Amino acid sequence: MPGFYITNCSAPLSANAAFDSFCCISESRQVDGYAIWRNTRNQFLDDKIFYQNDDYMIVMESIVLNKRALMENYRQTSFLDTIITMIDQNPVCFFDQLKGMFSGAVYFKKTMRWVIFTDQLGSKPLFYFVNKGNVIIGSQLEYITKTMANNGIERKVDENGFRQFLLYGCYMDEHSGVELVKRLYPGDFAVIDSGNIAVNTYHRFSEKTNDGITDDDAIDLLDNAFKRAIQRGVEKNNEYGYKGLVDISGGADSRMIAYALKASGQDHYIMCHYSQSGSNESIISQRIANDLDYEYYYRSLDDAKFMLDIDRITCMNSGTAYYCGITGGERLLHSLSGQNIGIEFTGLLGNMFDGGMLTQYGEECPTLSHGNYLCTKVLDQNSIHISALDRFQTNDLFWLYERGMLCGMSTFLTRSFYVEPYTPYGDIEFIQAWLTIPWERKVKDRLLLRWMQRQYPESMEIPYASTGVKLSYELGPIHKARIAKLMVRIRNKLKSFKTGYSAASMNPIQFWEKSKPWLKKGLEEYYSENMKTLQNGDFVSQDLIDEIQAAYTASGMIGKYVALTLLSYYKNYIAN
Repeated sequence: MPGFYITNCSAPLSANAAFDSFCCISESRQVDGYAIWRNTRNQFLDDKIFYQNDDYMIVMESIVLNKRALMENYRQTSFLDTIITMIDQNPVCFFDQLKGMFSGAVYFKKTMRWVIFTDQLGSKPLFYFVNKGNVIIGSQLEYITKTMANNGIERKVDENGFRQFLLYGCYMDEHSGVELVKRLYPGDFAVIDSGNIAVNTYHRFSEKTNDGITDDDAIDLLDNAFKRAIQRGVEKNNEYGYKGLVDISGGADSRMIAYALKASGQDHYIMCHYSQSGSNESIISQRIANDLDYEYYYRSLDDAKFMLDIDRITCMNSGTAYYCGITGGERLLHSLSGQNIGIEFTGLLGNMFDGGMLTQYGEECPTLSHGNYLCTKVLDQNSIHISALDRFQTNDLFWLYERGMLCGMSTFLTRSFYVEPYTPYGDIEFIQAWLTIPWERKVKDRLLLRWMQRQYPESMEIPYASTGVKLSYELGPIHKARIAKLMVRIRNKLKSFKTGYSAASMNPIQFWEKSKPWLKKGLEEYYSENMKTLQNGDFVSQDLIDEIQAAYTASGMIGKYVALTLLSYYKNYIAN
């Protein structure tokens, strides 16, 4: 992922080693024994900062959606001067006023301390290693682990982190898979002073609901916040003259974005989609693009070659989540290189259909006991420690961070090599509006679908990919929806006899393995070779090795890809 790298180690990465082939700009500074590099794409440069004066060294990899408002508020004519003024007035956490996707670091020369930070959703993550006077900070995990290797610093598997990953397909708190290497949790910042680090929280969403809000007022609250979020992304593309991209699917979340963009007067956005040909997803996404008269790019996943991109994706997303979560998205975005695309709108965090991250137990205290979102069952989820459980009051918000931000938004790291991914559902004003509405009203009363019905009724007449039934049926008579779903299931079953996969599946992984002997062979060869590396490695317990093997061989397909990702993680970040 484009970003920056800071270290005081005696054998840092060389400029060439740190340079990323996807990035157009690489530059460095030396300050008080620290090497500071940034490697970034040649886009949105006025939003990014790499600067020092007598007081500060500032580096920010950022897309600031309220940049103009901040410049006006602080009466400055440049973003750089605005940031300097903000630091002067609030040196501890000036960044709490930023809206958008950002991470950064400020070195205070007079006190010789660093402040590092990530945005409220962690969409631009920061990894760090601070131990025995060594400081390494980076946007990419590779920067940390290679510098450790160059300095002879031992890299061990963090077994609690690996077990989190085995269960959920991602890391669930500040853990990485390497001992003593951490990731800033969304909304956190850290102060590094005299070789010590103190991590603090500057942003957490309020979980207080307005129990007396009416349906109409709740919908107005959501709609106004959403439209502002859409407009921020549009204005940022317009500011730089970039094309806008919409990652469209057959679901409700991206559909809502597409119709909102069209209603706001955006006629020239590009829609992109990737799935198995003939699936409901491919048919419905094409229909949405046609209905809105948008340019449409489609990449078939029929060849399934991306399923062997294990090391490539694990290195691009710093191993933060299982590699095949993005399926063919990386190859599609690569094919769009040169199109002058700026912000890519995605539907991540939306949950328009269900109304919440959880449809059960959402109002309870955070817990793992219900088995939500498990990728494998190779160990008891209550046997691992997840520090983030203590951060929240409700289960639903806990899983919004864990499943939504840390897992789902891990694809942002990969996408950021080509575009600037953005979800309007992740706008902090929208999330706060969403949290104001009682969970039961959103989930049981289908309030988000009712919002969609009121604002964009035409979008409700297009089927929902996973059910094959019009969204409007979900708000109509129960018997009508049940009959329609039964007919769709029968039709899908008949089609699956011909094709070998369900039409409701965007990514029929099991079908690909069964129908492509070369794919199954390639995965087995990768597993066998890299399992030997793990078994021969130091500091890995036999229990953990057995659990990874169990995940690979367990029934259910995701466990296999979780295991393969961990093997790639070990290979690229610990063994090499």
